[in-house]
Amino acid sequence: MKIVFYNTSSSVMENRKLSLLYPQRAELWDGLAAHYPEHEICFVATKGGDILMDADNGGELPRPKNVQYILTEATDSADQIVDIIVDQKPDVVMGISTGNYPIDWNFIKDAVIAEELQEKGIRTIAHPVSTAMAFYDKWRSSMALRYYGFKVAGSIFVHNEQFWAEKTVGNIKCNIYKEYILYRVSQFNYPVIIKETVSAGSIGIQTADTFEEAAAILTSENNKSDVIVEELIRGEDFSAEVYGADGVYHASYPIRLYMGDSTPFTGVSDSFQRVKFGPVTSEKYHVKELREMLLKMAKDYQFGGGANLDLMYKDGDWYVIEVNPRFSGLTNTVAVTMDNRNPLITYAEGIFGGPKEDLSDPAKLKYVLNFEICKVDEETYKKIGERESVKHMFLSVSQYGERRSEHFEVVIGGFATGEELLAELKSIAEDFPGLVSENAIKNTAYLVEQCK
Repeated sequence: MKIVFYNTSSSVMENRKLSLLYPQRAELWDGLAAHYPEHEICFVATKGGDILMDADNGGELPRPKNVQYILTEATDSADQIVDIIVDQKPDVVMGISTGNYPIDWNFIKDAVIAEELQEKGIRTIAHPVSTAMAFYDKWRSSMALRYYGFKVAGSIFVHNEQFWAEKTVGNIKCNIYKEYILYRVSQFNYPVIIKETVSAGSIGIQTADTFEEAAAILTSENNKSDVIVEELIRGEDFSAEVYGADGVYHASYPIRLYMGDSTPFTGVSDSFQRVKFGPVTSEKYHVKELREMLLKMAKDYQFGGGANLDLMYKDGDWYVIEVNPRFSGLTNTVAVTMDNRNPLITYAEGIFGGPKEDLSDPAKLKYVLNFEICKVDEETYKKIGERESVKHMFLSVSQYGERRSEHFEVVIGGFATGEELLAELKSIAEDFPGLVSENAIKNTAYLVEQCK
């Protein structure tokens, strides 16, 4: 059987000289081919535009030995990419979407491609267009989640053109829509966050501790986009993923995100104390109910492939903060909890009716930690990657308002206990002085105890 995977991107990074991915993606693709030796595998992707291929290193792209790469251009239309895929005469096709900066929308094009291929009679696994559109826009996402019974933060959509109608429509002496919005915002529980409906990550996010601050932001001349005003839920931050297709899905155990006494909105300067630890299996967090909720969501929205969810646990309830229907920055971390699985295999299993082994037994999982370090030179980068505990490293970007920071994320795993993981983190800190934040160690120690 011939399997074609595809991925598109609207943004590209040309001639990156340092490979920012460990292990190299060529190695992961060859690992996928070795897992399915009876099948021919091909990957159609935008050149220089995603995290599923290695950096160009200023020239030739590192390629796997047993998987064919077919590179497209960011400007190629969905129709053109469909023709390229059809020319491969595939038996089955799977889209693996990745994020995009500054607008996270690649999965929409991937969904359109899937729909066109399905119309041609080719079995294609990807998120439906309706699902892609629902989770592209933060307000649509909130409404969709509410409709299906998931707990979400209280929020309201602010249509920018109507909010400023007096600027473009003559004879308006009183903007009724603006009055309504401000009235409703005055009833929220504070603090609130105000964010653009379609921006990636934390771009453009602002916080308001009082109604007066929120009103000042909304009525500022700088308010030029559609936004949502959303109550900020103060609880415990988590993230989880769900994979599969055609009604057969696997939900991961959650990963705990922690920044100590600060909040996610104190700024980029705090990023080096942020840690992500898991898997969290304790039933004090109602993990069984959470995983059932993830499986329900996957079936309701007919997921095809994988999706990442940002979650909040508060007062015994799980809240869905955001759904990202794509390969995420946490996908590698979640895969490591499952005995260092190749994340590409986790996706590909959706083609074959799900994983062969039972991944629901927490006793079979390994502890993992994702932490951040400053950008280092290539020699240091390689030395870190030589450690047996280091499973992944990749470049990451934090953005809060106008503040932007580039750093490396390091994933260590393979530990039977949280205490073993903490000891290894301290060992890395000793071997690479100044690289691991003291707060990261402190926060990891806290989670090891808290998540038992």
